[in-house]
Amino acid sequence: MSEPDVYRSPQAVARAISDAAQAAARRSGRPVGQIVRQEDYRRFLARVFIHGDGEARWVLKGGNALLARVPEARTTRDVDLLGRVEDLDDAQRELELLVSEDLGDHFTFALSRTKDQGRGDAQPYLVGRRLVFDTRLGTKKRGPISVDLVVGTQPIGQIRSRKPQDILGLSKLPNAVYQLYPIEDHIADKVCAMLESHAGGMPSSREKDLVDLVIMALVDDGWAIEAGSLRQALRIESRRRKLDLPDRLVAPSSWGSGYASQVKQTAAQGFATVEAAMGLMRDFLDPVMAGVAAGRWDPRSRRWG
Repeated sequence: MSEPDVYRSPQAVARAISDAAQAAARRSGRPVGQIVRQEDYRRFLARVFIHGDGEARWVLKGGNALLARVPEARTTRDVDLLGRVEDLDDAQRELELLVSEDLGDHFTFALSRTKDQGRGDAQPYLVGRRLVFDTRLGTKKRGPISVDLVVGTQPIGQIRSRKPQDILGLSKLPNAVYQLYPIEDHIADKVCAMLESHAGGMPSSREKDLVDLVIMALVDDGWAIEAGSLRQALRIESRRRKLDLPDRLVAPSSWGSGYASQVKQTAAQGFATVEAAMGLMRDFLDPVMAGVAAGRWDPRSRRWG
C-alpha cells in the first residue's frame, strides 16, 4: 500500500518536523529549536506565495529572503513583506485572507494584534505595520509569527522568483516559489543602515547587517550582482534616507562582539571578525561606492569584472 502524500494528523506533522530538524541540527550544528522555527516561517510563507500570479504582488524582504537563498544565513525573528499595493489596510486584509488558507499541513495562522510603525532602523522613510499572527499546529499553540508589512515603495533591481532552500526535505509539506526583494536593493538597505547615525549622534548598532553583507558577497547561486545596478540602488537609498554616500564603507569603531556572536554557524563564519569582514567589503562594496567598479561581481574570485 502506497504512502499518503499528506500527513494525516497534526501529531504526524510535528513528529516529521522534529525528526528532520534533529537530523539537520546534527549536520549543521544549529539548535534544533531554531530549525523548527524556520519551518514555521515556511508554512506561513507558503500561504503568501502559493497562488503567485506572476506579478510579484508580494515580495519577501529581509532575513527570510536571504535564508530562501542560503540556508546557512543568519536566522531572523520576523517576516518582512512588501505589498505592492498603495493602501496599507488593503494589504493587511489581503494578507490575512492568504494566510488563513488550509494547505493540508494542519497549520493555522490568525491575526492577533497590530501596531502601526513609524520610522524604523531598516528603512526609516517607510511607514508600515507590525502584524502578529498566532500560530497553531492542530490545537497546539506554537510561537507567534511577527510580520513587518510595508507598501508603496518600488525596488530598483529585478524581483526574482526562487523556491526556498529546504533543509528538512519534507516533501509532504507544500512549498511555494517566493518573490524575492532584489539583491541590489537588499545590499543598499544594509549599507545605508550601517551609515546612519541615531539620537545623540550614536552610530548604528546593527552589526547583524555586516554579517548579511558578507553572506551576500559570498553566495554563488547564479544570481548576478551588476555594479551599475548596485551603484544606482545605493544612490537612491541614500537619497531617500538623506545620507551622503561616502566612497567607502567604514564600520563603527564600537563593533566587534555583536558581529562575532552573530556570524557563528552562518555562511559568513570564515570571516569571523569585523576586520576580516571589512577586508571583504573593500573588494565588494568600496569600488561600487567609489564609482570605479564595472561588470558583475564574481563571488569565487571576489572581484568585479
